[in-house]
Amino acid sequence: MDHKEEIRRRIDVADLIGDSLELKPAGGGSMKAICPFHTEKTPSFYVSKEKQIWHCFGCGKGGDIFAFVMEMEGADFSEALRVLGKRAGVEIPRFSSTASNEKTRLLESNKQAESVFKHVLRSSDHGQHARSYVASRGYTDEIVDAFGIGFAPNEWSLLCDTLKKKGWKDHELVAAGLALNKKKGGGVVDRFRGRLMIPLRDHHGNTVGFTGRVLPGSDDSGPKYMNSPETLVYKKGELLFGLDRAKVAIKKEKQVVIVEGNLDVLASHMVGVEHVVASSGTALTQAQLHLLKRFTDTVVFCFDQDTAGFRAARKGIHLATELGFRVRVIQIPPGKGKDPDELIKQDAEAWKRLARHPIDIMEYYFQVAEAKNDLTDVQRKKRVGAFLLEEIARLPDVIEQEHWLRKLSPLVQVDVERLRGSLSKHNDGETPTA
Repeated sequence: MDHKEEIRRRIDVADLIGDSLELKPAGGGSMKAICPFHTEKTPSFYVSKEKQIWHCFGCGKGGDIFAFVMEMEGADFSEALRVLGKRAGVEIPRFSSTASNEKTRLLESNKQAESVFKHVLRSSDHGQHARSYVASRGYTDEIVDAFGIGFAPNEWSLLCDTLKKKGWKDHELVAAGLALNKKKGGGVVDRFRGRLMIPLRDHHGNTVGFTGRVLPGSDDSGPKYMNSPETLVYKKGELLFGLDRAKVAIKKEKQVVIVEGNLDVLASHMVGVEHVVASSGTALTQAQLHLLKRFTDTVVFCFDQDTAGFRAARKGIHLATELGFRVRVIQIPPGKGKDPDELIKQDAEAWKRLARHPIDIMEYYFQVAEAKNDLTDVQRKKRVGAFLLEEIARLPDVIEQEHWLRKLSPLVQVDVERLRGSLSKHNDGETPTA
């Protein structure tokens, strides 16, 4: 029996799909659900336990367990084979190159490190302060388990010593970003010490690195957050924190909310808003957006309410627009905190409402322009006009451009035809004169 057939034998199609969709009996041994691949109110997505297949009579998509994973995760067949092989406990041989073998070792070392950190948080005397901090944040056991949160004690080599007893070599721990070479005398020490450890996982759920957060009251003089260095398996510009946990909800909601911090994601999941991922404080990249394109064509930006946060988000907004995404924005009200984590502490229901009803990016730009500028001042009016014209020019659809030009005209008191001429100069790369 080949790997594909063995996986099919071990995984029931209804069990697999039931982890992502709410299946209800449909009679005759079948089950039904709202299709995650198109918008509908009446279930047209059916699962046959007898035939071990699924089919949607609304959009026409269907197939076996492999087809479902490929559709849900935007994966090719080889990726689906490995995802399902992992679930079924069927080992899929990898191409036996040196790089492939090294990647496998790195993933396994990170997995074992995660287990050590989790044990310290839950059961060790070293983790008492961290347990108090986790409790103060209101994190439930379910959230801690789901995201694999642990603790790296303030010891020089607890992790290294533990993993070396399991057969890991010093150079492997350094390559995985878990250890640092000693400056004198040889050997290695733990990279992360005295930090709450949050695994960084790829969209398949493999732990590829970690974020370590200093606990309040710590005498650590280092940065508040420390990430693993880039390795063969961790490229910060290609990973979105929480995507492995959010992808089903993203499909369901047909949009993804992008926040800045990992703790924003944890807080959001705590209150049931799960279609949220984090850029982990870095500028959004083309690779990250291409990954999101597998799951949705609508991105919702929620950035820190300061000038730097807006500027950083604006670059990502432009990139998303260029790649054909529909772009929307969540604006946290003044006085409600600077980020989702702070807002949720104050008013979780407000965050739920904002996540359900983001506004169009151009509507946001107009609101900000009007609220923060005295348009009776001609110089401010010129700057607002130039800014909004630049953003309108970036829109890929001429009907959208025309809509916003007509809204801009009374705001700056310039005829639509003249604005349209200035828009053409924007598109030609010239400086507008309007």
